[in-house]
Amino acid sequence: MKIIVVYLCAFLLVGISLGGQFQGKSIDLNSLEPMIMQKGSVSSQTPFEKSMKKSRSYQRISSGENGERVIGYDPQKAGQGKRQLLGGSDLYKRCVKSVVLLVAMDATSLGSGSVLDEQGNILTNWHVVIGQDQMLVWPHDKNIGQLEDLDPDVAMLANVIAIDPDRDLAMLKLEPKSTIPQKIEIASIDPISIADDVFSIGHPEGYIWSFTYGVVSQIRSGFSWAYDKETDFKADVIQTQTPINPGNSGGPLFNGKGQLVGVNSFSYDGQGLNFAVHLREVNDFISKANDGKYSDLSRNQAKDTGEVVWEPLDINENGIPDAYRASIDNDNYYDAIKIDEDENGVIDFYGFDSTRDGSLNIYIFDEDGVEGYEHFYYDYDGDGEIDEHGIDEDGDGIPESVSEYSE
Repeated sequence: MKIIVVYLCAFLLVGISLGGQFQGKSIDLNSLEPMIMQKGSVSSQTPFEKSMKKSRSYQRISSGENGERVIGYDPQKAGQGKRQLLGGSDLYKRCVKSVVLLVAMDATSLGSGSVLDEQGNILTNWHVVIGQDQMLVWPHDKNIGQLEDLDPDVAMLANVIAIDPDRDLAMLKLEPKSTIPQKIEIASIDPISIADDVFSIGHPEGYIWSFTYGVVSQIRSGFSWAYDKETDFKADVIQTQTPINPGNSGGPLFNGKGQLVGVNSFSYDGQGLNFAVHLREVNDFISKANDGKYSDLSRNQAKDTGEVVWEPLDINENGIPDAYRASIDNDNYYDAIKIDEDENGVIDFYGFDSTRDGSLNIYIFDEDGVEGYEHFYYDYDGDGEIDEHGIDEDGDGIPESVSEYSE
């Protein structure tokens, strides 16, 4: 029993909220066909709200004595003061049409982008598209205010065509026959100064097309930053108090005229320490990308971060993900699954094949709706009938009590 419990502890770090009532399952994970994630098959039913926490776009990295540098920013820690952006409402209405929502085909990344031209080129961060050949693109719709209300059939496909891993910039191009949204207005050279008003439009934590504003704190030339031990960036950046969060990454930083002056990229964990790649770098990247300099995509392969990678499944074949399987040891043997029976975007329970015999023998639930994984069900012979029930009372991932199961 102790071996089985220890085996479970690694999985509990994934951080997906469970729900629903227990129902025994007998599923051979390795006989299932993976879902082909194409236009029209990815929708808000995918559990963005928690699975995104494990994606590259939400990683934190240590930066020594300066605290933590994160992609995005917690607005609760940043006082905006009482300063008002002149004409903010009109600026939002005018500029929002050129900001798109970007979602990875495997739902592991969500970010923002700016439409550059009538050819459908889109500017974003490299860390938003890393590991992806294509991204799903949603244009702004003023009648839709929630992520779950997005129509999957409206999504367009964009191909990653240029990356600059040194400055964390990337360019995508919408596929032919796509309806091109309104292009963004790009400011002139050196269009921003310290204490100038700036604002952002993006999708923080999945809250689509959100508006935030602040002021420029400093312009920093040749600034270095990183998101993990294997990524190092250096560029001229704009330091701003404009609050951003994960999901704003890759989106535009605007000046008070509604012109793009930077690409929102990262934050420090602190009071109003947000950073955007400066327009000087952006213009240089766009120019050289159009000349083909950044067309080598060999560095766009996803790195092994040690995280669990969940592969979407469509068990009932209705075009909506209803389960996700994983190979915990990355050895191509699938031994974990999470089930969304009612396809509402909330995982109902986990199942594990800890004995690697082709049948599930462990299930985990959060039956009280409170964050945590307190109920463990053990089916030792894999027949769909539960033998024992364990309860984790202190949230450490190890049941304090295990008893014979009775309905």
